[in-house]
Amino acid sequence: MTNFTCNSVVPYSFGGGMPSEVMTMQAPDSVPEVRHLVDQVARQVFPVIATIAAPYVYEGVARLPNAIQTGTRMIRDGISSIGDAWSEYLQDCRVRDAARSGNNELLRNILATAQISNLQRGRALFLAYSQLGRLVERSTPDYMSASYEEIERGEEAVNALHQRYSLIMTQLLDNGGIELSDENRTALFKYAVKFGNVRLVRAMLDGGPISQEVKIGAINIAVYLHWSSVPTPYVEIVRLLRNDVPAEALAEALDLGSWNTPRMIAALQGREYHEAPAHQVTLPEEDQVGRFYVVPEQLATSPEAYLTNIAENGLKPVTFMNPDGSQQQGLDAGGLTKQFICQLVESLITREVIKTDELRIPCSGQENLTAYVQFGKLLSHLERANQHRTDKLYIGEIFSQKAYELLQFLLKPQDPSESSEVRKERELIAIANAAVTTHTRQLVDFLNKEAPTDADIASLKQYFKLVMVDESFDSIPPEGLIAALKRQCFDSLGLESYHKTLSAIISGLSPSLKDLILTQGPAIERQLQGEINERLLHKLGSTSANAVVQEKLGWIKEKIILELQQDPSKTWIKRFLKSITSQAVMPAENIQVRESSDNMCHAHTCFCYLDLPKDNTTKAVFFERLELMMGEVGFGAT
Repeated sequence: MTNFTCNSVVPYSFGGGMPSEVMTMQAPDSVPEVRHLVDQVARQVFPVIATIAAPYVYEGVARLPNAIQTGTRMIRDGISSIGDAWSEYLQDCRVRDAARSGNNELLRNILATAQISNLQRGRALFLAYSQLGRLVERSTPDYMSASYEEIERGEEAVNALHQRYSLIMTQLLDNGGIELSDENRTALFKYAVKFGNVRLVRAMLDGGPISQEVKIGAINIAVYLHWSSVPTPYVEIVRLLRNDVPAEALAEALDLGSWNTPRMIAALQGREYHEAPAHQVTLPEEDQVGRFYVVPEQLATSPEAYLTNIAENGLKPVTFMNPDGSQQQGLDAGGLTKQFICQLVESLITREVIKTDELRIPCSGQENLTAYVQFGKLLSHLERANQHRTDKLYIGEIFSQKAYELLQFLLKPQDPSESSEVRKERELIAIANAAVTTHTRQLVDFLNKEAPTDADIASLKQYFKLVMVDESFDSIPPEGLIAALKRQCFDSLGLESYHKTLSAIISGLSPSLKDLILTQGPAIERQLQGEINERLLHKLGSTSANAVVQEKLGWIKEKIILELQQDPSKTWIKRFLKSITSQAVMPAENIQVRESSDNMCHAHTCFCYLDLPKDNTTKAVFFERLELMMGEVGFGAT
C-alpha cells in the first residue's frame, strides 16, 4: 500500500474556526480497501459539511414564512394589477366604441360613472374625428350623377353627422383635458376652426403646442368664413389665436377681412366691439339660422363669401344689415331675394370672381375653379326655386347663347367607340368655333380641317414663327407635325382654360338642370338669365283709368323703344327694371302701373308695382322724378 497526504482546510464558519487536520493514509490496493478508505473519508468530512451548512438551513427555515407571505402578496398584487389593466382596457374599449359609433347617450353614461384619463379622451376624440371623416366621405353625394333630391338628402345626412360627432367631441372635453400627438392635434385643430367649435379650439390650445403657421392659417380661415353681421364663433376663435401671432400676419388677415364686419375687425385688432343698444339686433334662434344676413358693403367687395354660403346651404329669405349690425327696413316677400341675387352676380362679375371673354363665354385663367363649381350650384338652386315661384329669380344677361351651346355639347354622353383623347379634342375644337374672333380665325380654320394641306401647314408654321418667334416646328418629323401644330393652336387660343371653366360649372349643376340644358340647349338661357326685348312694352300695364297716369306710362314706353333701338347695352332699361323688380331683366310677371299717393314715383320690388303721380307736369319734370326713384340705392325696399 502506498502512503499519501491529504490536507483538508476548514474555513471560518458561523460556529467559529476549526483547525486544519492532516490525514495520512495509504493508497488502497484492492476494492475492499477502497471502500474502507471512502468510509473513513465520509466519517471525517460529512460532519464538517453539516457544521458549515446548519446555520444557513436554520436561517432559511426561519425566513420561510415571511418569504411565503411576501410571495403571496406579490402574486395578489400582480393579479390585482392585471385586473385593473383589464378593467381599464374594457373601459377604454367602451369609450372608443361610443365615440366611434357617435352614441352620445352611452358616452354620457360612461363619463358620469367612470374616471377617464386624458390619454383615453384624446384617443376617443381623434377616433370620433376620423370616423366622422370616413362617414362624411361616404355620405357626400356624387354631384355629377345624383338627382337633386339625392343631393339634398346627402347634404342633410352630412350636416347631421357633423352635429352628432360635434356633440361627442364636446362631451369628451367637458370633463377633462385631452392628450394627442402633434400630428393628430393639428388635424383636429383645423377641423375645429373650420366648423367654428370654440370649445374644441380652446382645448387644443390648452392641451399642447400649435405651430404659429397653423395658427396663422386658422385666423385666415376664420376671417374668410365670418361673412355674417350677427356674431359667429369665428370672432371668438380669432380672439383666442391672435395673441401669439406676429403683427405682420395679423395685418395680412386684416387686409383679407377689410370687407368684414366691425366685430371681426375689432377681434383682429385686439379691441372690444361695443354695439349701441339702439341698434342691437335680437332675433329668434330659428330666424338666425333660417335667413341670409347681408351687409351690402360686404356683398360689393367680397361676394365670394356669399356665393360659398349659397352653394353649401341653398337659398333663404334675406335680411339686409347695416355695418353697425342694425337691420335695414324691409320684409323679404320676394323682392329682397331678387335684389340680393342681382347684386351678388354683379359683384361676382365686377370683382372678376366670375370671368367671361368678350363674347360672354365663361373663361378663367385661374387654377382654382371653386367659384365656378359654386356658381353651377347657384344656378341649380335658382332653377329649383323657380319651379315654385311666380316671380322668377334671374342672374341677368352675363353669359351668351354660345356659352349654353358649349355647356350642352360638353354634357352630351360620350360615344363608347370614341377615346377620351379624341372626345377632348372635339370639345376643344367646339370651344374654338364658339370663341373665334377675327384675330384667331386662321388658327380655328386649321383646327376644323380634317386633312390640312401642305400649304395650310406651311402657312401656320410661318404664322407661329412671326407671332411667337418659334423655330421648333422645323425639327418635328412630318408624321407628328399636324398634331404638334394643333396642340400649339389649343395653347395659343387658351382653349384648355375655357374647357376647365365650363367643366367646373357643369360639376356644380344638379342632374335636373343638366337634363334641361341637354334638352333645351341655348333656350335655357332665358329661363336662367331672363331677357330684355320689345315684349317689355306688353308687360307694362296700368290698373289706373286716370288719363295723366296713362300718358306718363306712354312716355315710358316711348323711352324704352328708343333705348332698344339706340343702346345695345340697354343701360337705362336695366336701371329702370332693377328699380322696379330688383333685377336687370324683364320679370316673369307683368309690371302693374298704379296711381301714386303723392307727386313722386314709387316702386314696390316684391310685387313689381310702379306708382306714377297723377299731377299734370311736363315730360322733362316727370323723368326727373323717375330718375330720383331709379337712383335710390337702399336695400330695404319692399
